[in-house]
Amino acid sequence: MYEITDNLYYGGLEDAGDSALYREREIEHVIQLTYEPPGSGYPKDVEVHTFSMMDGPQNDEATFRAAVSKIVEILEANATVLVHCSAGRSRSVCVAAAALGQFEQLSFEEAFAQVEEVGPVSAHE
Repeated sequence: MYEITDNLYYGGLEDAGDSALYREREIEHVIQLTYEPPGSGYPKDVEVHTFSMMDGPQNDEATFRAAVSKIVEILEANATVLVHCSAGRSRSVCVAAAALGQFEQLSFEEAFAQVEEVGPVSAHE
């Protein structure tokens, strides 16, 4: 799990299933970008928001925008959120960067660069 800001994290399925990380970082919401939850499930006290996507550019723009809007809504409420996909390097990175850019009024490129500074990135075009 990688910390972008005090209340915005991204990661993969392994991170999403680690209850200890939720407690340590006081994560209240999770944005699930996968079609399936982690095998161990999510902690019971975490609110899960599902926006299933695949790696690559073939995703529906409305789903992408809805995920970004939900993250911004959570950040505006000063709550903590984990954005996760399978590996934590592509979908979660792009969605988190777009939300960060919107929330902090940065260009996508500036927000993406900020995300790249904290952890691995292997985003598709």
